[in-house]
Amino acid sequence: MNERPKIFINRALFYRPLAVNVRASSLSINQVANGTVEIVPPNKTIRMYTLWEGGYDIDLSGLVIFSDNRVEKVGWNGRGTLGSMVTYSGDNTGTHNKNAEYLDINLSQMKKTDVEWVIVEARVFRGSNFGSFPKSGVLAGWMERDKPDANRNWLPETVSSAVKLANDSKTAYLSALHVPTNNIVFLDLSMGNGMVSGPEDAMKMRTYLENLVTLDNGSNTISWDKLNQGHILHLLHTVTDKIEEADIVFDENTTSEAVSALLNL
Repeated sequence: MNERPKIFINRALFYRPLAVNVRASSLSINQVANGTVEIVPPNKTIRMYTLWEGGYDIDLSGLVIFSDNRVEKVGWNGRGTLGSMVTYSGDNTGTHNKNAEYLDINLSQMKKTDVEWVIVEARVFRGSNFGSFPKSGVLAGWMERDKPDANRNWLPETVSSAVKLANDSKTAYLSALHVPTNNIVFLDLSMGNGMVSGPEDAMKMRTYLENLVTLDNGSNTISWDKLNQGHILHLLHTVTDKIEEADIVFDENTTSEAVSALLNL
């Protein structure tokens, strides 16, 4: 009987859920599962954005949730800023070839407060459902900025940490930032048909995230509270903690197809 290969599992896979929505891949567009987390730098401004092509209109908002469940809304139908913590780009009605709206989050300032979550949602005011949007579709993700509202004319070609939305809706949750752990959670979830969102939507999403998503708290111990891709690989195969000894290396850039192939051996 052939010996199973030794595999090295990067920490990121232990926080990547099993269910995968397939999206177009490129150097900057990832293929990720709903609920996948990435750790963002704690002392930077984090720009959470949506990006699209053509004369269509998408409106972005952020639901800021405090530890006492108080909710503040920043965005197209909310306030333009939240102190020095959150700055909204302003409403973009699709006047350029490539268009974007974003929230700039000063994470170092936010950490001085009791904010726990920032949940980003978007609504198509003019255009089709996200999953069938024309041209290159609708991208959502995050990037670093040195300070709030820096590089207002940032180049769409430089987008990073992006996914192409695939949900069949005109209202969707795009991502969530968990402030205490510096985790960005990738989402692509339909919201329903409500014209506006409010505190009740924020509470529903908080419950969803805290019950179904595994956050990376940065400790050396991998949480086994919820089974994710890395856990299943660990149970089925010979795992080494020395990358130089590994026959196969799995990290944050590994595709879901590669993981599935090893799961099915």
